[in-house]
Amino acid sequence: MLAELPEIQPMDSTPSASGDDRVLGIAAHVSSLVLPLLGPAIVYAVAVARSTAATACGRQHAATALNFHLTMALVIPAALIGHSVSVLGATVLAAGPGDLMSLMLATTGSFLGWFALLAGFGLFELTCMALGCVAAARGRPFTYPLAIPLFH
Repeated sequence: MLAELPEIQPMDSTPSASGDDRVLGIAAHVSSLVLPLLGPAIVYAVAVARSTAATACGRQHAATALNFHLTMALVIPAALIGHSVSVLGATVLAAGPGDLMSLMLATTGSFLGWFALLAGFGLFELTCMALGCVAAARGRPFTYPLAIPLFH
């Protein structure tokens, strides 16, 4: 009397990548821990040189890792400079250019703000790299958030 339920299919039923593809993908994400920009660039160059249908996923992981770390190399210094200019500029405008104590406090606050920004960006990067490694190990595509797509 009970009707049989259809078999549940996974949402992503694409075939998983080969072993070489997975290694390239994981290397693309992990290499940035050792060589921040150079690591993903080297893995991307290797992936492009070995580019076949079998290594398409590894090349995609290498490209997205390189795009993300290039984006972070632009965003982090801009955020630190913007933070420093805003803190020091607000202090000089509020206290006046001759108030040395306010300027020293603003500089200290700026360094504490730098530390908070760097810690936040570092945690964000590590989390994204871990997610990318998991996706590469499973042979699935991955896209970093906030990455400017320069390489494909």
